[in-house]
Amino acid sequence: MGLFARNDLFKRCTRAELEHLAASAYEMSFEPGDMLCVEGAESPECYVIEVGRAAVTVGRKGVAMVSEGAVVGERGVLLDTVRSATVTAMDHMVTYAISRERLRALVAGDPAAR
Repeated sequence: MGLFARNDLFKRCTRAELEHLAASAYEMSFEPGDMLCVEGAESPECYVIEVGRAAVTVGRKGVAMVSEGAVVGERGVLLDTVRSATVTAMDHMVTYAISRERLRALVAGDPAAR
């Protein structure tokens, strides 16, 4: 739960919401070169990074590096759109995936979380 509580995206969530979110998230690992998100692809989940770093590219142009504590892929999930960027693991990563359904239910059910 602490990983979620430290992230700005979840800062307005109650303790109960954070606990439920943490309990429903599932661990996913990625190796260097693996793509967490692919620009233009569907957005079934977002990822909270616990360990590792990833490069974010838009149209093959590097726009950011993300690491521990960051959330990636949330925009497509929340806006119900395709991925707006590609996120590629730079080293071994451990993330927690949050399904589209779970994140959207959280936002829909709580104006503060929204």
